Amino acid sequence: MTRPPTSDDGKRQLARMTASLYRIRAAATRTFKVVQPTTGHDREHAAIAMAAAVASARKAVACAAAGQYATHESMTAVMRAGMAAAWASRAAEQAGNLSDATAANAAKRASAAAVDKVGDADALGVVANTIETVAVVLTRLDEQGSVGTSWRPGRISRSLLGAAVAVLPRTDRDRYGEEWLSLLSDLPTRRSRARHLMSVLLGAPHLSYALRRPLAHRRRA
Repeated sequence: MTRPPTSDDGKRQLARMTASLYRIRAAATRTFKVVQPTTGHDREHAAIAMAAAVASARKAVACAAAGQYATHESMTAVMRAGMAAAWASRAAEQAGNLSDATAANAAKRASAAAVDKVGDADALGVVANTIETVAVVLTRLDEQGSVGTSWRPGRISRSLLGAAVAVLPRTDRDRYGEEWLSLLSDLPTRRSRARHLMSVLLGAPHLSYALRRPLAHRRRA
């Protein structure tokens, strides 16, 4: 026969939830120090989902402390943590970090398995484990980026480079296109990449003229 919950049970559950919330906030704080708006689309989404999970976990603890129903917020925190893990797994996979992608995917599955199947204290424990895994994955991705991972040019950047390459002689397009794209990928900031694109676009007509002049001289000779 299951005994009814007592005030001591509620205090123990609140203590466990509070401890999990501390872990969640500590891991999220570490992550927010390295994930910036320019660090990658998937990582940004992972950080946004993580922040939402932290907010839900905080609300769950506040509800429990006030003696209110906390299950909705705790389950919401679990689902949001799972979303963060899904985005982190995708970011790691795209970066070639297959072990980190696997770890984040496992955390996502653990979160999915916990939805509506565990108590509030256990739910926040799952959230803490998931957020800590996501924090490790995103931090490693940031460290990988700091030692030379190239930024991937988007559709607009490639289109602008393509327009610049198109004015060059056909025999020189591949060489200069690869050179400009490689340099663009290695530049560390959005401002430096914008300057590079502007320089390429403004300089392409002059470069085209200079590349065609030797051909004209050879034809006359």
